[in-house]
Amino acid sequence: MLGFISRFSRGIHSPAALRSLYCSLVRPIAEYASPVWSPYTISSQMRLEALQRRFIRLVGVRLGYGYLDVPVDDIARVLHLPSLARRREVADVVLLWKIVNGQVQCPQISLPRLT
Repeated sequence: MLGFISRFSRGIHSPAALRSLYCSLVRPIAEYASPVWSPYTISSQMRLEALQRRFIRLVGVRLGYGYLDVPVDDIARVLHLPSLARRREVADVVLLWKIVNGQVQCPQISLPRLT
């Protein structure tokens, strides 16, 4: 999907427009059901983070940087793109909160309500 964005948005140089494409087409695939499958090995985590770094480098190239010269952290901060690891942590906490508060309709994982 990232390749699709790269190929079909060649004329788009707006970081906000590219961010919108990334957040609506790529990130949902990378984060789908992440509390269930969240990677625990460092190599799996690095592969996921590499996906976002490739996107940020794409934006940097569109802004005029060389591919290897893109200030990845600075552009990520400007685009308000936290790391995918951070987003997975938030998703895990949200799921835990929903389980504890009985908002998940799954009796196998729901906790008994204390009254």
